[in-house]
Amino acid sequence: ASRPAIIVAHGLGVQAAHAATKTIPIVAAITGDPVKEGIAASFARPGGNVTGNALIPSVSSEKTVEIAHEIVPAAKRIGYLSNPDSVSFEANKNLFEAAAARRRLTPVVLAARTLQEIPQAIANGVAQRIDVLIVATQDIFAVEPQTITDLVARHRLPTVYSVDPFIAAGGLVVNGFNSVQLFGNAAVIVDRILRGRKPAELPFEQPTLIEMVVNMKTAKALGIKIPQTVLVRADRVIE
Repeated sequence: ASRPAIIVAHGLGVQAAHAATKTIPIVAAITGDPVKEGIAASFARPGGNVTGNALIPSVSSEKTVEIAHEIVPAAKRIGYLSNPDSVSFEANKNLFEAAAARRRLTPVVLAARTLQEIPQAIANGVAQRIDVLIVATQDIFAVEPQTITDLVARHRLPTVYSVDPFIAAGGLVVNGFNSVQLFGNAAVIVDRILRGRKPAELPFEQPTLIEMVVNMKTAKALGIKIPQTVLVRADRVIE
């Protein structure tokens, strides 16, 4: 209503902003597949008022399952905590299940649509005897990362995350895109638009830099020995 020159949003905020205006330029610092989400005609030529950073699940899902199996090599059942209402749910779930099958792991999908459903979803995973858990890259889980890290610590459940807010919350392993880099890239896109470029003509960018962070304090608390093969590949190790 205040007619800003531009709106910067991320996650669910991108859809909310797009629902509110089809004329004010919107830069998505972090969003999923903009075509599936209905905010762009294509990656190369968005065609509307939204552009920015698009995170494609296939970039990181295979590696995340691989890391989860490496840190718990004896694992037989691997959990995946996700929001089934997300537009990317089916695509992400299929990638997860395929990656798990390639490692002869039994996939267990755990659904949580709200913050209030997360404790029960994790409890369901424990009841189904999952050995390791992966948390999906979705806003619902990154809103209160401490809630999830505290829950899995209580269940002594090794967990791999895909977004870096879980680092500060004491997550065991984070394998995902660097949000500082993404927001920095969003600032560059904002600058281009303010200098006269149209969002409709600015391609969505797909960052490929993925960082892995290992928290040795959490590993020690869980009684897990992180393999050297994981440590040498880590971008950061928290002692």
